[in-house]
Amino acid sequence: LANVLSLQNQVEEALQRFTLARKAFMAQGVTPYVAMLDSNVGFLRYISGEHNAALHLMAQARQEFVRRNMEVETAKCEADMADVYRDLNLFPEALERYQCAIALFERLSLSYELARAEHGHAEILFALERVEEAFAALERAERGFLQQKNKIQLAGILITRARFLRYVGNNESACQVAGKALRALRKQNLGGWAAEAAYIIYDVLLEGGENKVRAMQTVKRTALQYHRRWLASRAENALGNYFTHNHSLAKGIKHLRSAVEILDEARTTLPSEEMHSGYLRGKLYLYEDLISALLERGSRGDIIEALEWTEQSKSRLMLERMRNPDQKQEVNDTLQRLRAKLNRAYFQIHSLEEDALHRPLRPETPPLESLKSLEKEYRSALRERDMLAGFPTSEAEKHENKTLSQVQSALKPNETLIEYFALHGELCAFVITSKNVRVERNFASLQEIAYLARRLRYHLQRCEIVGATRASEMATRSILQTLYEKVFKPLEEGIVSDHLIIAPHGVLHGLPFSAFFDGESYLIDKYETLYTPSAAIWLSHVVRPVDSTPRHKQVLLMGISAPGIEQAQVEVEALGHLLPDSHLFLGEQATTQAFLQEVESSRWIH
Repeated sequence: LANVLSLQNQVEEALQRFTLARKAFMAQGVTPYVAMLDSNVGFLRYISGEHNAALHLMAQARQEFVRRNMEVETAKCEADMADVYRDLNLFPEALERYQCAIALFERLSLSYELARAEHGHAEILFALERVEEAFAALERAERGFLQQKNKIQLAGILITRARFLRYVGNNESACQVAGKALRALRKQNLGGWAAEAAYIIYDVLLEGGENKVRAMQTVKRTALQYHRRWLASRAENALGNYFTHNHSLAKGIKHLRSAVEILDEARTTLPSEEMHSGYLRGKLYLYEDLISALLERGSRGDIIEALEWTEQSKSRLMLERMRNPDQKQEVNDTLQRLRAKLNRAYFQIHSLEEDALHRPLRPETPPLESLKSLEKEYRSALRERDMLAGFPTSEAEKHENKTLSQVQSALKPNETLIEYFALHGELCAFVITSKNVRVERNFASLQEIAYLARRLRYHLQRCEIVGATRASEMATRSILQTLYEKVFKPLEEGIVSDHLIIAPHGVLHGLPFSAFFDGESYLIDKYETLYTPSAAIWLSHVVRPVDSTPRHKQVLLMGISAPGIEQAQVEVEALGHLLPDSHLFLGEQATTQAFLQEVESSRWIH
């Protein structure tokens, strides 16, 4: 019954039946059937966007399959787990699972599953910049699908090869391969996939200066028709860059803005926090292109908008989680149910899989019109959530660009906020005071800063292992001085305040700004420094009213002595004397269980 319900797209009811069946099998001790149920339910959780739950169930199933020497089921479970890890952009984990699956499929002579796993394997190798290995894996996948005479999967291989070729700069070959894919996909009436092939062709031509504006606009419309917003956003980005590079900055900004607005709309329907970061990986250049164009035009309004989009790319998810901590469970349940339905529908319409060959429980693909209705219902639920929380609900309210004015109102006269960000591998920063804002661009290479950060970590770790020496202290100070000159000195001119609020970016999050050395003194000697993930996060903390309920009054102190932090317990014990009403846990009492029991009722934690 559960299997039938799955095929009829009644997945919630199917999951309930699977749960009952699992309990029955567990009661009888029939663990292989339990593992099969876990594997199937894990797949349904995966296509519903519940990636952590999916991995947990699949890992349980795989363990039992291995124990029972059920090689076919083990191999398929490995491949499914690899797909989940790939969606989350956890590339090393995905690579390991694909390699295990491939070895088993080869031994079992399961040619379709082997070719499918090799295709995923190629994607991961390419993401890890192992380009030659990626092309070799792609060729193995192509040979497998040729044996199967699988025209749809072969077209998918062509699209992947065209993307790889485009990335390595072989644009002529990329266009030729994408053209073959386009013709094959049109024959199969796969409009969404055909639009992806067309995008590769017209992106190359637009970059070369050819006027393919109408063709790319058609790609955008088709992408939206098939609910491929990520593709529509890239099409708009290509149009924006074409106009920007051909002396029409205003038109370019219009298209670049549309690109990130479409991307932001797509982010709205993502399942959970891990997928937001996963989804954005490889797409942040869309924000960077818009921010760069706005700063190039350079009006005050452009700078304000550039800061707004910087915040949107860095901290949107965290702000949403902070603003809805106590949302009604009924609202959360409705959103979760609709989000799961949406993700299953997206999986179906974007997949090239053939039902009979890959997954017997795969639900029927929904009509595009029903998907539009489902999206409308989901957006309505989101608006209801925001209205209940007292947050903006209209698009006009959401894009009022208030961050700068609100930050400046919240800053004290002796405070300066520095928001670092990156544009195409170069470090930039907004420097904001209560009266002024300025932008410094391209004053350091992120690659160079990452190298300095690695050197600093090496010397600090060496001091921990063999002890500090005069030579190691001099080397560390030299790196800290170079970091000061690269990261802070270009911004220091004009800073008259003695309080800094620093919002790092990327690799900068691991740098000790307070220890930067200017040749005479450390930064901490001149400035009191506070760190924040972003200006908007800092602002949300500053303006948020203090919760005076008793459950937030508690102070939680935990101290454990360990190598490298031998005095931690002494420090925490001293704090306990200063704060007699605190909840104090030292040594063996400072357990994870104790922390979890106390953390919800604690306002301050040390």
